[in-house]
Amino acid sequence: MYTDEELQNIVTMKRKRLWIAIVPAAVLLAVAIAVFVYGQTSRSDTLWRLTAALTVVGGGYFLFYFGLCVRPVIFYERHVQNMLHGRRHENTGLLKEVGEQVCEKNGVQCRPVMINIGEKDDGKDDRLYYFDLKKEWPDLPLGSRVTIISNDMMVADVRAA
Repeated sequence: MYTDEELQNIVTMKRKRLWIAIVPAAVLLAVAIAVFVYGQTSRSDTLWRLTAALTVVGGGYFLFYFGLCVRPVIFYERHVQNMLHGRRHENTGLLKEVGEQVCEKNGVQCRPVMINIGEKDDGKDDRLYYFDLKKEWPDLPLGSRVTIISNDMMVADVRAA
């Protein structure tokens, strides 16, 4: 399901978004420093307000953009790295449920998947996994035997057994 090319695209996207977050904030900070130095040399009593405003706007922009656009990509990059290169576990069982509700696990939006790995369907051997919402669920009907390869509780691959 996951490929090294996909990981490379995510890394490229992260770099672009980091630059979009850092450059304007750094420019505003540099302007704030220049205004501060000019205000000190000209002994101005009011330019410190402009310096404070520029610093607050630059810092606020960086924190807002980083939290909204960069941080989710960092979480997803970590997720894809774990799916490709992390420790994997394999379980085979009956597919009981593929949830439609969206939940968040380790910063990645996903949907719950329940399989039963026991001999009897008594609920004691149910296993809960989380399937990445950005991936398409394969055509596997409920009640079919599936093999799930996972890292922790996140599904790295799913196929018919």
